[in-house]
Amino acid sequence: MLRILLLSLYLIASALGVYAQNKASIDSLKNMLQTNINEQQKVDTYNLLAKEYSYTDSAKVAQYTSKAITISKKNNYPAGIADAYYYLGWITMIKGHYPAALRLFEHIKEIAQKSDYKRGMGYFYQGTGNVHYRLGDYTKALQFYQKSLKTNKEIDFQWGMAWTYNDMAIIYYLKGDYPKALQMFGESLKINEKIGDQKGVAGCFNNLGIVYDVQGDYLHALEMYQQSLKIKEQIGDKNGMMNSYHNIAAIYNLQKDYSKALQFYQKALKINLQIGNQKGTATIYNNIGIIYREQRNYSKALEMQQKALKIHEQIGNKSGIAFDYLGIGQVYLDKKQADKAKVYFEKALKLRQQMGEKGLSAKVWVELGIAYYVLGDYAKAQSHLEKAMNLTQDLGNLIIIRDGAKHLAKIYELKGQYQKALKNHILFKKMADSLFNAEKTKKITRLEDEYLFNKEKDSLKYAQAKAETVLKSRLREEKLINRFQRRLSWSALLVIGIIGVFAVIMFRGKQQQKKLNIILNQKSQALELKSKELGVLNKELRQSQDEIIAQRDFIEVQNQKLLDSKRHTDQSIRAARSIQRAILPFEDRLRNIFDDFFILYRPKDVVSGDFYWVNEIDGKKLIAAVDCTGHGVPGAFMSMIGNTLLNNLIKFKHIYNPAQVLEMLHEEIQLVLRQHTSNDHSGMDIGLCMIEDSQEAAQVKVTFAGAKRPLFYIAKEETNLRQLKGTKKSIGGHQREDISFVNQHVFLNKGSKLYLGSDGYTDQNNKVRRKIGTESFVAFLEEIHHQPLYTQRDLLEQKLLEHMMDTEQRDDILLIGVQV
Repeated sequence: MLRILLLSLYLIASALGVYAQNKASIDSLKNMLQTNINEQQKVDTYNLLAKEYSYTDSAKVAQYTSKAITISKKNNYPAGIADAYYYLGWITMIKGHYPAALRLFEHIKEIAQKSDYKRGMGYFYQGTGNVHYRLGDYTKALQFYQKSLKTNKEIDFQWGMAWTYNDMAIIYYLKGDYPKALQMFGESLKINEKIGDQKGVAGCFNNLGIVYDVQGDYLHALEMYQQSLKIKEQIGDKNGMMNSYHNIAAIYNLQKDYSKALQFYQKALKINLQIGNQKGTATIYNNIGIIYREQRNYSKALEMQQKALKIHEQIGNKSGIAFDYLGIGQVYLDKKQADKAKVYFEKALKLRQQMGEKGLSAKVWVELGIAYYVLGDYAKAQSHLEKAMNLTQDLGNLIIIRDGAKHLAKIYELKGQYQKALKNHILFKKMADSLFNAEKTKKITRLEDEYLFNKEKDSLKYAQAKAETVLKSRLREEKLINRFQRRLSWSALLVIGIIGVFAVIMFRGKQQQKKLNIILNQKSQALELKSKELGVLNKELRQSQDEIIAQRDFIEVQNQKLLDSKRHTDQSIRAARSIQRAILPFEDRLRNIFDDFFILYRPKDVVSGDFYWVNEIDGKKLIAAVDCTGHGVPGAFMSMIGNTLLNNLIKFKHIYNPAQVLEMLHEEIQLVLRQHTSNDHSGMDIGLCMIEDSQEAAQVKVTFAGAKRPLFYIAKEETNLRQLKGTKKSIGGHQREDISFVNQHVFLNKGSKLYLGSDGYTDQNNKVRRKIGTESFVAFLEEIHHQPLYTQRDLLEQKLLEHMMDTEQRDDILLIGVQV
């Protein structure tokens, strides 16, 4: 049975997760910023805040690293810049943007080499190694880890050495070199215990357990998992607890205690889904699928494996994809569909061999051998099984040896080679007994009972201490009660005296009551007379009420008609929204044209008067941001007209000159809307760019023309945002004929960034009616320009939402950013 176990990837920004964020630490760091600390200390504090969010919140990481970089540049503090790029690269890698992460780590290298910042070089090696690990290139990953270890030893960076040993051990584990993996995990454990890093200690115990587990030493494995879980519970590491739940579930799975295994998998899955850990979620789906396969619920098993495969394909995890192919193949093999199983096993083997996963390849060779055995091709079955057994001799994987020997014994018996058959049958029985005999099962159960007993014992001590506290509290209460009772006796005598006085007062009150009763009788007769008068008035009110009810019923009928009308209108508008969105370029199309880009698109109503147009024709990339007159339904109709005309002019008539496109678009709008003979002033403002290669290989030529909309750009290696202003003339409506649209040209190095958009962002007001404004917008872009564009989008939207808090969006909003 193949199971995926969760290794603790204990890095400098160790797996915090949503639950692992230390709120106390975050609050403490924020409070430190309010104290009188120097500029370098501020940078270090901002970077530590970024570290706290480095697994969960890319916007927060971008926010704090931006501040750290800005202050560091002003104060010539290269170490602060390098550290900021590390945390930024880390969250970028976690989000699956591997090329962007590698570029950020390269920035660290440049800064560290110029400033001789050795720890920064360690971060570069470690971060780059992690990207190659996630891409499945274990040889490159190991090379970078070894350089990281060497650098960390030179500067005696204990923590860095610990996580480098850990990551090297993971590579050796994946390559099937289990003794080396145990040695590396052991070194990491020693350092973590020495520096008092409880989270690191827990991660090492977990990883040691995994190596013992895959070697079939389940007793030691469970002992390691329980030690890891105990520490994680003490420090409140929910993300780490999720790993332990997962791996303990795997032990129960081997014991065929499927209900307990599913119970622990579900605990782990719940945490994974909450923190958005796609890789961990896929792993658990895979293992739940294995349990369903063991229970012969093949439809559910395939469903789980397909879910895992879909996630692994989305994030590009080759090792995970190989696990999924293997799991799907095993389900088909159990269903006696060996031909289908063989296809998936061959896919898994190809990936394993590409990544050099020797130990995991051996498992696939065994499964392929079994598939050929079921198909009756005993020669290929023998060849594959012997290959697996040869690979496993040095690895010590008892499960693979057991499964291989079992089927080799059957094949040799069929071929009449009884001596070899007996030898393999004896080996099979020996491995099966070593893996899980009754005595081992009892020991594992006893380990679990001891763990629970120790947990209960700790709880009992807590309960006893609590009981002592309660007893002391009760003794204090009794003393207070005795003192209260003495005071109560004196109070009772006082109350008796007061009652006597009260009785005298009551007697005199009764005498006065008799006089009052006579007066009340007289008043009562007067009220009866008034009552008759009210009866007459009540009759008149009833008549008025009938008239009001009739009017109310009429209003309800009219209101229902209005609601029906509104519902039909809303349905029509929603349909219009679907149609409008269909004309906008899909992200896949944009991704084929630009390596890095963002679209910030927020209609004011259901449909929008803003739209964007992107295409690549004859080696030229054209991009437009368009702001049509009005918003809602009128603006949406104008956007449909504008999109159609742009397609006609550029795609079909092959007019690429931006100024010429705008002139012809202006004429077409006037013609379509018959503006020469009507009072219609509808139109649009637009910014249109054409990007093409220049004679210099490292540069591109950008040609821009605008109708009241500018182009913002920031050249590579520069920090100031520049602007090309559009012509002061709109498209459509009655415009001055003496003003023509003109082209503006700029040559930029590749890697520069362009920004286009409508005026909705800069014109948005806050609750005191103050706009964001172009100046503030430009300053903010200069502050965040070094961030990846998808992160810039998050920051721009966050700034917008903060600005417009407690007020409404006033217009459609469109912003586009692209890297040339």
